[in-house]
Amino acid sequence: MQQTALEDALEHAMFVRDEKQSAQAAARWLDELEAVILSLAEMPNRYKMIDERESFRITLRQVLHHSHRVVFHVNEGTQTVHVLRVYHGSRRALSPEDVPTPDRGQ
Repeated sequence: MQQTALEDALEHAMFVRDEKQSAQAAARWLDELEAVILSLAEMPNRYKMIDERESFRITLRQVLHHSHRVVFHVNEGTQTVHVLRVYHGSRRALSPEDVPTPDRGQ
């Protein structure tokens, strides 16, 4: 998981904690997110490519987790999944500047 994805997830968990005044709800959201991410170990290519795919040099896919898009790349050579962002679905479209790609080392 890239640092940006981790920061996205923690930021939303803090929002849930503060908005719902429930640390349990925030922890549950994070636990469910972890389960979604772990599920990518099997057949990650079953998920659709992102709508903004024409703007990117690499193939990015997404899986939905509540109101968020878990954006990831599959390195076909190593069969490694790189989770790049956990991006709220109502935010503007993703651009290359928003997504650290594994080849940029971020």
